[in-house]
Amino acid sequence: MTHELILQPIGKSWGVILPEEMLEAAGLRDAHKVSVQVIAGGIFLSAVHRKPREGWAESIDAYLAAGGKLEGDVFEAMSNQSDETHWTWPEK
Repeated sequence: MTHELILQPIGKSWGVILPEEMLEAAGLRDAHKVSVQVIAGGIFLSAVHRKPREGWAESIDAYLAAGGKLEGDVFEAMSNQSDETHWTWPEK
């Protein structure tokens, strides 16, 4: 997939608006950050993948600081019949 795009000045920098179909095809549609590398004759973009659960603790701290409350066992509502028939859960 090839597109000719216009390099546009943005303040003291330059930018290119990428079509959504290109982002989808490259797997960048949901990327929050990209790594930019200069390669021979061009620029290469790739998604920056976060580590699993990265930022969770900070998000919970911010939620609690804003007055949020953690109520009960989050997983309690996710039980299924297998939980009741195939597993023995330790008593608290």
